[in-house]
Amino acid sequence: MATKATRKNSPLPLLRITMAETLRRWTPSAVRWLPVAGLLLLLGGCLPPRADFEWGLGTTEIVGEVEAGERPARGNPPLLVVYRHHYKFVEMADRPALTHPTVAVVPVPPDGRFRVPMPADVVAVEILFIAPDRLTDEFRFRRQIGLGRITYRAVLRPMPGWHDHFYTYLQPQLAHLITEERYRMTPADQLVLGEWLRSEERRLDGAAEARRRAREAPPAATP
Repeated sequence: MATKATRKNSPLPLLRITMAETLRRWTPSAVRWLPVAGLLLLLGGCLPPRADFEWGLGTTEIVGEVEAGERPARGNPPLLVVYRHHYKFVEMADRPALTHPTVAVVPVPPDGRFRVPMPADVVAVEILFIAPDRLTDEFRFRRQIGLGRITYRAVLRPMPGWHDHFYTYLQPQLAHLITEERYRMTPADQLVLGEWLRSEERRLDGAAEARRRAREAPPAATP
C-alpha cells in the first residue's frame, strides 16, 4: 500500500505535463523568431570588427570615433578620406550595376568624433583614417537593407615606419585624388587635403634634416 501511495503522490506525472505544456507554448514563438535571429547573424556578419548598427530602412550615415593617441609635435590632426560609390541609373542586362566614385575629406575635431553622410544613391563607402605616425585604418561598407545608422570605432596604432609608409603609399595615392577629375573633389576638399600633405612633408623633411645634422655634428670635446 505504501508503494502505491508513493506512486500516486509522485510529482513526476505533473512535471511531465508542465514540460510538455511549456514546450507546446514556447515552440511556435521560437519558430517565429528564428528568421529574425538569422537576419541578425547575417547582417552582423556584413560588418567588420569594431562596427555596430541600428535598425533602419536604409543606411543614412556612418558615425563614430577616431582613437589616434597623442598628436606628435607639429603633426596634423587625423583626417578621413571618404570614397563614395554612387549608383548610375543605367540598367544593363548582362552586366552588374554601374557606379561612379567621388571623394570627400572629413577633418576630425579634437574630440575624435566623426560623421559621414550616406546619400540614397550611394551603394558603397570606403573610408581611410589617417594620422601622422599612425598605421592607416580602413573601413568598407556596402549598403544593406535593414541597416540604419552605422557606428565604427577607428583605432590608429603607432607605426614606426611612418616615413616610408607616407612617401611610398599614402602621399602618391592622396595626391592622385586631387589631380584626378573623375573623383569630383570640391575645391575646399582639395585645399584641405593638399595642405595636409604639404604640412606632413615639411614635418618629415625637417625631422630628417635634424637627424642628419645630429649625425654630422662633431663630437663634443671632453674636458
